[in-house]
Amino acid sequence: MRTGLTLAIMALTALVVAAVAYRVFHRAGPRPPDSLPARALPAITTPLPPVAYSAPATSAPPPEPVGDALARLAGLIRRARELERPPPFPGEDVPDDPAAGIRVEAETEGRRLADRLRADPAEWFALIDGLAALEDDAAAVQIAAMAAPGLEEESERNLSDVLDRDDRPRARRAAVSALAGRGSPQSLAALVRASSADPDTDLRLRALKALSDRRLRSRDPGTIRAVEEALSRSAAADPDLRVRQAAARLRRIDRTTSTPPPSRVQQGLAPTQPSALPQ
Repeated sequence: MRTGLTLAIMALTALVVAAVAYRVFHRAGPRPPDSLPARALPAITTPLPPVAYSAPATSAPPPEPVGDALARLAGLIRRARELERPPPFPGEDVPDDPAAGIRVEAETEGRRLADRLRADPAEWFALIDGLAALEDDAAAVQIAAMAAPGLEEESERNLSDVLDRDDRPRARRAAVSALAGRGSPQSLAALVRASSADPDTDLRLRALKALSDRRLRSRDPGTIRAVEEALSRSAAADPDLRVRQAAARLRRIDRTTSTPPPSRVQQGLAPTQPSALPQ
């Protein structure tokens, strides 16, 4: 009897376990098999369009500081000066010029600097600051003259202000060198003021020489008259004897070698009619 009761309990336990398993199986759903056969994908017959590659955008490198360009140009000028040889005596063979290539390179750098200043007149201020700090006065004057083709009306006005107001003699000398080759009334007026009012003797001499050169190449009567008056004033009243002597010498050169003022016909005007003779 005990054996039959044990069997009954075991059968009842099996039924309970089976019922619980059935409910769990139907609530969670069937468990997917560990691996399913892969579905074949349709073959791609249309070629994919090529992917356009675009390089990452990069900004242009910043321009070289004006001070670096100035230092390189000054170095070329000094190097050419060191390699210069004295002219040969009459009858001697002319030797090769070792400084010729360096001078060509310096001229190229000067044109590049002038183009840059023409494109951005504000960089004239940086150039003047660099020239004022350059201890080689001869190189500074030469660089200012090489940069002069980059002058525009606005930058010319700024250099006139430098010549009138800057307290650094080297900056004012550089301004004189840059304005010397100009032909505008504004640059003429600035040079006339500097020739008589600047406290630096060397600068007054440079301004007078620039005015004299303009007198020689000008055909404008107003310009000729303004230069004559400036030279006469300096020859008579400048406090430095060297300036008075230089102004007097330049006046004599102007009077003997300058181009005469243009005639009315050359100016496009009708010739002056002779007055009627009395009957």
